[in-house]
Amino acid sequence: MKTIYAIGIDLGTSTSEICIYKNNEPLPIPDPVTKIPIIPSIVAINERKKLLVGETARGTVDRPGYGVRESKRLMGTEEVFCLQEQDYRPEEIAALILRKLKENAEEALGHPIQDVVISVPANFPDAARKATFNAGEIAGLNVLRLINEPTAAALAFGIKNIDSEEQLVVFDFGGGTLDISVLEMFEGVLDVKCSFGDTHLGGKDFDEVMISLLLKKFEAQYPGVPVYNREAELKGQAEQAKKTLSVEQSCDVRIPYFATKDGKGIDLDVEITRTEFEKAIAPLLEREFVSEKR
Repeated sequence: MKTIYAIGIDLGTSTSEICIYKNNEPLPIPDPVTKIPIIPSIVAINERKKLLVGETARGTVDRPGYGVRESKRLMGTEEVFCLQEQDYRPEEIAALILRKLKENAEEALGHPIQDVVISVPANFPDAARKATFNAGEIAGLNVLRLINEPTAAALAFGIKNIDSEEQLVVFDFGGGTLDISVLEMFEGVLDVKCSFGDTHLGGKDFDEVMISLLLKKFEAQYPGVPVYNREAELKGQAEQAKKTLSVEQSCDVRIPYFATKDGKGIDLDVEITRTEFEKAIAPLLEREFVSEKR
């Protein structure tokens, strides 16, 4: 059966989503298991060499050599991910995520889908755009076009405000990329004046700063005590601490049995203040970048 809906996919650095446009309303399609309309953009492989995508990959993704996060940042490069001695290019990882979204949509709609539009960062280089097209083909999709993410956001606004005549600034700060676009609406036409951005600046970078802060505080308390394989817990606690500091002046972070010393377990138990975090992320906030106009 031919697809009867417009299908859009946001292939994000941290999370991804598939959506249909029906009866003048966007309808995100949830994962049939979690019932949540977004899936983590992660891929892992278990001991039985079975590939896991999205929510099912959470428990394995942070094991060295078993999982991949944030592969979008390497789209269009020659980098290779090795999972259980099997190599995967970034577009192959992206294809697994796209295929999962495709399967979710087909289960929800009750028929196959093929034609899609995929959103990408405004300043995605040509190699990354080509890799995204290739990922769609590998996933069994016909990519009608790629649309810049801030343009997609502006279109969503424009559909609801078709008679508006104004200039818009769209600030898209995602998990791995930053885009800023200036657009103009006039007589039902949306004209993109310019787009700039940074493909290597996003929430991920702020999480890494928080992780570094947590580790420095732990090391100050327990000099020389090694920490092994706590990446998943550190990332989760870093994300939560970052959110807490958006509304509080300080927060406590605790991870039980974070390390061992003389055969005894040691907890990570530290306080992070908003002032400390703001000082640590200042280089990210103040950094300059150069981007091609699109």
